[in-house]
Amino acid sequence: MKYIWIVLLLTLSGCMHQSGLDTRPKIPDLFISFDKQIDNSVNIEIEFIGHESGVTELKLNSWGGLDNLSSHITNFQVKTAGRKLDFSEIADGHWRVDHAHQLNLTISYTLEVNERQLSNSDRMYYRPIVNSQLFHMVGSTGLVLPQHLDGKLGVNITWQNIGEWQTVSSLGLQNGSKTFVANLSELHNSLFVAGPLKLETRMIKGNPLLITLHGENWNFKLKELADIAETITAAERDYFEDHDFPFYWINAISVGEPLENGYSFGGTKLHNNFALFLNPATKIEVDTSEGSPVTNLLAHEMMHEWIGGKLQQKSSVEEGTMYWFSEGFTNYLTRKVLLKSKLIDFSKFQIELNKTLEEYSTNPVKNATNVSIAKNFWMSQDYQKLPYLRGELAALLLDISLQKRQGFDISKLIKEWLISDEWKGGVDNSVFRESIKYQIPPNKMDGLMSFIKDGSMPDWQRWSLRNCAIFSLEDKATWDSGFDHKTSIDTHIISGVKENSAAYKAGLRDGQKLMSGSIVFNDIKESISIKVEEREEVIEYLPLGDSIVLPQVRLNKNCFKY
Repeated sequence: MKYIWIVLLLTLSGCMHQSGLDTRPKIPDLFISFDKQIDNSVNIEIEFIGHESGVTELKLNSWGGLDNLSSHITNFQVKTAGRKLDFSEIADGHWRVDHAHQLNLTISYTLEVNERQLSNSDRMYYRPIVNSQLFHMVGSTGLVLPQHLDGKLGVNITWQNIGEWQTVSSLGLQNGSKTFVANLSELHNSLFVAGPLKLETRMIKGNPLLITLHGENWNFKLKELADIAETITAAERDYFEDHDFPFYWINAISVGEPLENGYSFGGTKLHNNFALFLNPATKIEVDTSEGSPVTNLLAHEMMHEWIGGKLQQKSSVEEGTMYWFSEGFTNYLTRKVLLKSKLIDFSKFQIELNKTLEEYSTNPVKNATNVSIAKNFWMSQDYQKLPYLRGELAALLLDISLQKRQGFDISKLIKEWLISDEWKGGVDNSVFRESIKYQIPPNKMDGLMSFIKDGSMPDWQRWSLRNCAIFSLEDKATWDSGFDHKTSIDTHIISGVKENSAAYKAGLRDGQKLMSGSIVFNDIKESISIKVEEREEVIEYLPLGDSIVLPQVRLNKNCFKY
């Protein structure tokens, strides 16, 4: 199976616990109104009582590596009883208002019509999408909220002038005006969508799973997406024996222009929600041992309900330094659930682990500390990939060590963590180490923690488990596209072509205008095809890089537990 460019897997999920919907009656503390205008722009009004000190701070929430947060907001005003109040913007997306004691305040501003839905860049479509057919907004990027409101709030949400459109938020399905219960963090991490949506609801152990799809001319039907979503959701909840989810919503929209060859996609977990962004050419492929990229993405994001959600980092820990856990452990457990539910086969499971070993071993920043990863995460793809790879391999090593105990593996350990008082305050390196000190032999513990914290490469072969999991060192050709494919895709101009690479020998050169292409990442057996404006024929070559000695693992399906 070929698919184009990059599977974008951006996840920002370690910020809160999953909370059940609180249905207790509550007088609204916060009124939020979305009002669609004739020109399809959307006016937002937010009403509340100002801080008792007479100084109220209002903020958007930094999210997704985005900057210039307030650049898409116009006509910003603060009023009381119809009278405008002065305000100051003290930082990007951060305002201050001085007012009388406990005054009733109303913020109003406009989200203008834009073309972000046609972009292939998450830096664009993660911001509010506003057009004649869709309103799509993550709370962090579009809700200017007062920072002094604490705890659970009564939040009244009203949609006006939306005609026959469906309106959904992470708080629930609604029409017109409705009051929900949420805190500020949950509002910032909620999705708000209005448009001509297709809806389907599946029940899982008595709890609703809502699946919505926007747009026409897809290569799949809503039922196919709903079937996969239901299968994955049920499988993961069964895996952890946890069905405490009163409401969950998966929403899919199209982004970018249709690609000629293959597809690209991305997604992120939000409060009670997974937001899925698909190129219009996307296909949902399930009847293959290679698995489906969309299935893998859904499974990864759903896993964050536990890893990075119910098991989250301590609030005192620097953001990004625990991505090895929230992202890497998620990667590993996702593969185990897909294997257990037969959405991938054992061969695919092993192949993907060996690709992870290869990618980690060849990553030029593999020895970066977690502090360095946090600092550079949004600046470099190599840094961005590293915690996913490192954490997945750490989880594999831990799982192998656990399986020395008959009937025990990583899933059982995590079930213990989910009910452990030790983990209720969040995880950091010391909590993690303390929780596995009886599972890992002392002579291996220091090596595992050094690998986790600063990338010190373990002696892989020492982690072998009898005939169930055998590590070896093998001479392999590495995968190398031969050029800077990320920058070239973003700019549509070929750059970073390496001399003596297969790409250069096939005719790829810096400065050529990129028209289309097909890349199967990390598979040296699959050719890369590139069409540039300067050449009539397609440039095609095998992505063979230098040969290198790499660790590889061989698993025995008869004794390796999953």
